[in-house]
Amino acid sequence: MNVSVQRSLQPLRIRYADPLLGRLRSFWRWWSGELIELLPEKLQKAIAQRQQKLYVEVDEDKFLLSLGNRAAQREILRLALDAADAEDEDIPREVQQTILLLPDDKVLAKRITLPAAAEENLNEVLGFEMDLHTPFHASEVYYDYTVVGRDTSRGNVTVDLVYAPREAVDALLENASNIGMKTDVITCRRRDNANLQPVNLLPQAKRRARRLDVKNLNLGLTALLAILVVAAGAVVKILSLI
Repeated sequence: MNVSVQRSLQPLRIRYADPLLGRLRSFWRWWSGELIELLPEKLQKAIAQRQQKLYVEVDEDKFLLSLGNRAAQREILRLALDAADAEDEDIPREVQQTILLLPDDKVLAKRITLPAAAEENLNEVLGFEMDLHTPFHASEVYYDYTVVGRDTSRGNVTVDLVYAPREAVDALLENASNIGMKTDVITCRRRDNANLQPVNLLPQAKRRARRLDVKNLNLGLTALLAILVVAAGAVVKILSLI
C-alpha cells in the first residue's frame, strides 16, 4: 500500500476503526472480568497471582517484596538479606516474573554514541569497549543496554549502557536464592523513580527457560473449561429468552 493511499484512509481509521477497536477492547475486559468472577475463589486467586509480578527491592539490610505491575505495587513482606532458608515464609511463588531491583549505589549508567555499524553486534561491541567507557572490564560487570537514538545523517547510534559490578549482583542473587526466590529480571529504577530501566542485567546463563509445565497447563485448561461452561450457560439462557 503506497503512502498516498495510506494517507487517504487515515481519516476513516481515526473516525471508525479506532473507536470500534476501543469499544471491542472495553467489552472484552468487562466480559472476561465477569466470567472470571464466576470461577471458584481459589482459581480466581491463582489466576490473579499469575498475572502479577513480584518486585524485590533492597533497603539496607532487608528485601522489600511487593506484588503488582508496572503501574502500581503493594508491599507484602520484608525479609532480612541474610535470612536463612525461608521456604515457609509467605513469599508468592507462582507469579509472572520475579524482578530484583538494584539499589542506586550498586548500578551505573552511561549514554554512549557509537558508529551505526556497531548496532548489528552491540552486545559484543560494548563488551569489547567496556574499559573505554567505564572503570571496569567486561568480565567485572553484568550489563545491558537500550538504543535511544539513531542519527542516519551522521551515521551513529546512541545507547544507554547500564552496568553493575558482578560481585555485588552475585551477592544479592545468593541472598535471594537463600530465601527461595528465583530471579527472572535484574534492573533498577530510572532517575524519576517512577519507571524501571528496560534492561535485564541477569546473565543469560542464569535466566530461567520459559516453559509451560504440567501444573501451569492444568490450571490454564481448568480456567478455560470453567469460562467456556459459564459462557455456554449464558448463551443458552439468552436463547431461551428469544
